[in-house]
Amino acid sequence: MYGQQNNAARIFQLKKDIAGCYQDGKPLIEHLGKLKSMWNELSLYRPHTIDSATLLKRAEEDKIFQLLASLDQEYEDLRSHILMSAETPSLNNVCTTIQREEIRKKVMNMETKTNAGSSNSSAFVSSSKMSESKSFKNENFFPQHNDEHRAESPNGVQTEINGESEVNVIAAPRRNPIRERHQPARLKDYITFASRYPIENYISSANVSLSHAAFLSNISKYCEPSSFEEANSQSIWRDAMREELQALDENCTWSIVKLPQGKRAVGFAVNNDWPLFQMDVKNAFLHGELEEEVYMSLPPGHPQEKQEGMVCKLDKAIYGLKQSPRAWYAKLSSVLESVKFQRSSADSSLFVKDENGSKLIVLIYVDDIIITGSNLAEITTLKLFLHQKFAIKDLGSLKYFLGIEIAASRKGLFLNQRKYVLDLLKETRMMETKPIANPIDVKKKLGLDGELLSDVGYYQRLDGKLIYLTITRPDIAHAVSLVSQHMHAPRTTHLQAVKRILRYLKGSPGRGILMKKNGNTNIIGYSDADWAGCIVDRKSTTGYCTFVGGNLVTWKSKKQNVIARSSAEAEYRAMASLTCELIWLRSLLNDLGFTDPEPMTLFCDNQAAIHIAANPVFHERTKHIEVDCHFVREKVQSNIIRTVFIRSNKQLADVFTKGLSLAQFESLLSKLASINILAPA
Repeated sequence: MYGQQNNAARIFQLKKDIAGCYQDGKPLIEHLGKLKSMWNELSLYRPHTIDSATLLKRAEEDKIFQLLASLDQEYEDLRSHILMSAETPSLNNVCTTIQREEIRKKVMNMETKTNAGSSNSSAFVSSSKMSESKSFKNENFFPQHNDEHRAESPNGVQTEINGESEVNVIAAPRRNPIRERHQPARLKDYITFASRYPIENYISSANVSLSHAAFLSNISKYCEPSSFEEANSQSIWRDAMREELQALDENCTWSIVKLPQGKRAVGFAVNNDWPLFQMDVKNAFLHGELEEEVYMSLPPGHPQEKQEGMVCKLDKAIYGLKQSPRAWYAKLSSVLESVKFQRSSADSSLFVKDENGSKLIVLIYVDDIIITGSNLAEITTLKLFLHQKFAIKDLGSLKYFLGIEIAASRKGLFLNQRKYVLDLLKETRMMETKPIANPIDVKKKLGLDGELLSDVGYYQRLDGKLIYLTITRPDIAHAVSLVSQHMHAPRTTHLQAVKRILRYLKGSPGRGILMKKNGNTNIIGYSDADWAGCIVDRKSTTGYCTFVGGNLVTWKSKKQNVIARSSAEAEYRAMASLTCELIWLRSLLNDLGFTDPEPMTLFCDNQAAIHIAANPVFHERTKHIEVDCHFVREKVQSNIIRTVFIRSNKQLADVFTKGLSLAQFESLLSKLASINILAPA
C-alpha cells in the first residue's frame, strides 16, 4: 500500500483504532465485522511467522507504538515523523528523540517567559506589596495568590479583596495563539488517519443468520500464499505439505530413482428443495493411471531434495501433468458409471442417477464434488461408496465452492463472491478508494484513446479476475466485456475503465444472485442487441439472459463477429445466439429428468426480427443471414421456441448491451434478482 515506504504508520493507526473500538449499542455482528476488517488488514502488514528475529522486532515495535500513543497532543508532529521514517527506529532511539524534543520545548518556554517579563507591555500593574513577591506560575505567568483572596472583575483584572493594598493584574496576550492542528502536508499522500471510505460502510452481516455470519468471518481470515517461500513460513501450510507428501508415498505415486541417461525431468437444486452437499477428493489426480514414462524433479521440501541426480519416476498421474485431468476424469467416471450413474450429454461434468423414483445428481470440477438429490438416504449411501474408493473429505452442506459463497434459507439460495471481491480490492490497492454507483460511464464510450500500457500482463491478469467474477455478478458483465476487447493492446483509458469497475465493486462487494423456490422449471429468455455500438469497428453487441423456474441461470454480453447492416439484423443474430442457449438448457433439463412440452419463450423488443423469424417466405434482404434465419425459423415452426414482443423499457437484456442510467440500471438488476443482502441497513 505504501510502495517502498515503511508501514509503521498504518499499523500504528490500526492498533489504535482496534484499542478504541467499542460496541456502543451496535449489534454484535456489526461490531465484530468492523473488528474483523481491521484484524484482516493488520494481518496483511504482519503475516503469521515463527521467525524469532521477526517476532522480537514486532514486540519492540509494539512498545514503540504504546509509547507514541501515550504522548500528549503537542508531540503529534514528532509522532508522525517517527512513524513515517523509512525504517522504524529502535526503542532507545525513539526515547532519545522524545527527550531531545522535551528539552527543546522547556528551553523555548523559558525564553518565552524571559521575553514576557522584560517587555514594556508588562502583565503587571505593580504596588508596594507586589514587588516583594518572587514566585510565579509557569503556565499563565501570574503572581501566586491565595484563591480565597482573589476575585476576577468582568474585564479580566484581578483584585485583592482582603489585603492591605489593592493589586490589579492584567493578563498578557499569548505569544503563540492557539491554532487548529491538521495533518502535516508531507503526509498527505499516505494513510495515517482513518479511511474516508471504510469497507465496513458497504458490507454488513446483519441480514444473514449468525451461523452464516460466523462462517463468512472464518473464511475471511485466511489468505492463500502466493509462493512456496510464503507457504513454507506458515505452520499450517507446512503441515499440509507433509500430509501431501505422505499421501503421495502411500499411494505409490512415484519411486525415487537416479535420472537415466537420455532422459530429462519435467518441472512442475433450488426449485425442488433438495439438499446440497460438497466433497473434496484428496490428491485426486493421484488416482489416475499413466501410460507414459515420466520423470519429475523432487518437490521442494522433500527429505531427499538435496541428493544430486535423484528424481521421481511417476507411476501415477500428478498435479501439473497434462495427462492428469484426463486420467482422473476417466477414473471417476468409471466409478460412478459402475453404480448406474449416466453422464449428461449436455455437460460432461454432470452425472445423473434415476432409480426407484429417486434422483441423485453429481457435479464434478476436478477434485471438488457437489451431490444433491431427492433421497437423503441415497445420498448418504453414495458418500460411503465414494469413501471406499477414494481418500475423500466430506465438507458437509454446500457453503463455499470455487470462490462462490452459498447461503441457504427457506426461501432459496443466495450466491455471491464477497471474499473474492475483497481480496481483489486488496490486491489492487483499491480498498480505500471512493465507491461509485455505476460500473460504466454512460457519457463516454471506450475507443483507442490514451497511451499503450507498458505492463500488458497486469491488465490481462486483472481482466481475467473480473471475468471470473461475472459468474455471480451480471451487473458487471457488459462492463467486463468492454474492457476484455482490448486485452492484447490495452491503453490508459482502458485501465481507467477497469478501475471504475473496481470502484463500483467497492460499493457493493456483497451483491449476488438470489435463487428462489418457485416450484417449476419453465425456461424463458430475453434477447437484445446494441446496433453498431462499438466506435472502433462499428460491430454490434449481443446481450441475453435466461431463466429456469423464474431464476436467472445464464447471461451473456459479447460483441458480434460480423458487422450488421441494420438493427433488425443485429437483433436477429442475438436471437439466434439465445436460441442455442435455450436449446442447451432444454437438453440439460431433459438429462436431469425434467421434461416440459411447452415451447420456450423468447422475448425480443424488435418487431422486424420477430417477423423475420415467423415469416416462412425467404426474402432477398435476409440472404446474408440465411443460416441464422433458417435456424431460428425452424425452431419457431417446430414449436420449440415462441417469440414474444416486449417493450424496450422492460427488456431485461438491455443491461448486457449498453451503459444505462442509474435508475434504469438498478431497476433491471432488481428484476434479475441481483441483490445485495450484505449491504448495511
